[in-house]
Amino acid sequence: MSDNGKIYKGNIVFTKEAQQFSCYESGYIVVKGGKVVDVFDRLPEAYAGVEVIDFENRLIIPGFVDMHLHAPQFNNIGIGYDKELLPWLTAYTFPEESKFADASYAEEVYAQFVDELVRHGTTRAVIFATVHTAATEKLFEILAARGLGAFVGRVNMDRNGDCLTENTADSLQETEEWIKQHLSPEARIRPIITPRFTPSCTDELMQGLGELAAKYNIPVQSHISENLSEIEWVKELVPAAKHYADTYDRFGLFGQTPTVMAQWRSPAIWLTSARTISPSPASPRRWNYARRVSRSPS
Repeated sequence: MSDNGKIYKGNIVFTKEAQQFSCYESGYIVVKGGKVVDVFDRLPEAYAGVEVIDFENRLIIPGFVDMHLHAPQFNNIGIGYDKELLPWLTAYTFPEESKFADASYAEEVYAQFVDELVRHGTTRAVIFATVHTAATEKLFEILAARGLGAFVGRVNMDRNGDCLTENTADSLQETEEWIKQHLSPEARIRPIITPRFTPSCTDELMQGLGELAAKYNIPVQSHISENLSEIEWVKELVPAAKHYADTYDRFGLFGQTPTVMAQWRSPAIWLTSARTISPSPASPRRWNYARRVSRSPS
């Protein structure tokens, strides 16, 4: 075995299969070239002489995966509980995200954000950035430098976004150029199509984003049915839609490629759709629920 090989010893809990935990008390994880080669309850003779890092009676578990994060809201943690979603966006979120037009500010905040991911053992995440491409690049760079894996979205919004509102054509053009820069199936940090939510995206923008998702076969993330005021607003904005989910589905943004939708409330509430929405791990911030959307057989 080469010199970069290491063995980690401890009480190992992991999942060989999705429905079953494997537990090795005083087990061994063999790592070579930054990748796990195998896990053993007893160390084979073939690995005699390889450095063993002994964590004694402590647990060794896989890194956590956070299915829904807003990196630019890092400085807003713990504030804004006095408002519901829509006024909260206007009062707190949009002003904070507007600061990310300054790439140096973005670099500073994103470095702190990634430090916290590492500190809490989160090694994979699905992340919203902002409408600012240069700032989103900074997030890519910082995540890659720390060895984490993520889907990162350059946010799109061409209405009802105050100072964050983009020109539709410019939003789509910048997004496509950014996608092409990061199209690598081997990369740990990858792009994800990110319409903020229906109230901030016109049908024209949704159509274009759906076409990009299909053209480059990349996943989608957004929000759905977060509170009753928002749902009523969506009905006014998109009267032709059959329900909230349809505002995404009709443009190829609801399970046609892998899709994650985030929601503030309990899994079944306020959702009306012909698609299946499966619960995934929840973000601890603001009671978000992230769900993987899968298309039901026709």
